[in-house]
Amino acid sequence: DIKPENIMLERTVDGAVMAKVLDFGVSKTNNAELGSRTLTQDGTVLGTPYYMSPEHVRGKELDVRADLYAVSAVLFECLTGQPPHDGPTTSAVFAKIASEPVVPVRTLAPGCPEALAQVIDKGLCFDRKDRWHHPLMMAEGLRSVALRLALPREADAW
Repeated sequence: DIKPENIMLERTVDGAVMAKVLDFGVSKTNNAELGSRTLTQDGTVLGTPYYMSPEHVRGKELDVRADLYAVSAVLFECLTGQPPHDGPTTSAVFAKIASEPVVPVRTLAPGCPEALAQVIDKGLCFDRKDRWHHPLMMAEGLRSVALRLALPREADAW
């Protein structure tokens, strides 16, 4: 279950900061009676509603893009102070996720760098075919943004 409460930051030996997800919503069982299977199956809705992808709330087949959607939803909330979809009840949140595209992050956080907004917005595309297809692709997008933002301002003049 990817949500802010389950993401912990750890400083590595070399001083870098690493994020770790400490709670997993998809787990395996190896019960002789049940066989080895995934507990979160297609058609099953488990997890925290705010960070679920449209296909997840619709009970469709899930793949890595649902997890990348959840990561993008967490980043969206970090920058805007609110989840991508909100409502008074879980049903209302599900209805919005299933039917409404997420507003661009810069709509709610105009100070967000455009390059970072593009990475997050791509991760939150309503149609999963338009999202990041692999975690390494999204990570490279974020790495590229981090490198650009880390450059001193004087470098812009070169």
